[in-house]
Amino acid sequence: MSAGEYTVTRKGRMALITGRRIALAVLALCAMLVAGPRQAAATSLVPFHATITETYVVNTTPCQSPAPVTICSTGTGQATHLGEIREVAVVESSPGACRVAERRTTTLTAANGDQIMLDATGWNCRTESTASDTYTVTGGTGRYRGATGRGTINVTFTPAIREAVVTIDGTLSSPGSLP
Repeated sequence: MSAGEYTVTRKGRMALITGRRIALAVLALCAMLVAGPRQAAATSLVPFHATITETYVVNTTPCQSPAPVTICSTGTGQATHLGEIREVAVVESSPGACRVAERRTTTLTAANGDQIMLDATGWNCRTESTASDTYTVTGGTGRYRGATGRGTINVTFTPAIREAVVTIDGTLSSPGSLP
């Protein structure tokens, strides 16, 4: 092999290696651009707040469960990202006067029918007419399908007229577009 042939062959190999490196870099950049926005959307949390006025019944059909005290409530109110909402909740509680453990499942329904489901645990104090729970978003429908989030639910109730004001504060994330 002559010196000229060796130089041409070496230059060809170097050009090939450089071309492969550039192609791999471009491919890696494209992969990051495609994956990046999806990942950011799935993890972006926005503040969530709802205020609901509800009425409730205690230990009645169809709201009965094995829990000693079962409260079935329905209400209406306003929520960020949902607008006007309807609420349906079931609270299962142990008997007692104050700081009694409870579990709450809540479904919030927007005017267009999209829903967010919450699962909460906490306590209630019947002597002070209050309850406080920590919730996790367990799912949703429509644009809230795959929703996640967490926060608190605080309730002030009036046993004489079986009404309550529910305040929900926390965060919400959804693969769909939130306003």
